[in-house]
Amino acid sequence: TLARNALFRVRRKARRRGGPAVALSDAPELERAAAEVRSATLTYLRTQVKDELALLREQLSPDDQAILILRVDRKLAWLDVARALAGEDDLPDDELVRSSARLRKRFGRIKAELKQKLETRPALRR
Repeated sequence: TLARNALFRVRRKARRRGGPAVALSDAPELERAAAEVRSATLTYLRTQVKDELALLREQLSPDDQAILILRVDRKLAWLDVARALAGEDDLPDDELVRSSARLRKRFGRIKAELKQKLETRPALRR
């Protein structure tokens, strides 16, 4: 039974695949595309972009820097970010939820500002 099921699986895979497999060496356009994908570094992973972003982050207000540190660097949840920035341990839940919503909105504005500043730098364009 095991051998028969294995045989059926192999036949089913062959039918799904369609035609015979083509080696990469027989398809130069695929080989070129694969080489390009392997060698191209995504924009946000480039060292130059990271360095520029670090410089821009240093220019932000201390409050904006704190939001970025807590949310991006430390990966805290929004309620935890709100608690940390409020400085009070016993905030009512409804106030904490409102504060986290304000922080999310502010974070969006910070991201948009940083993105706009990064895009205006000619050295960082692709």
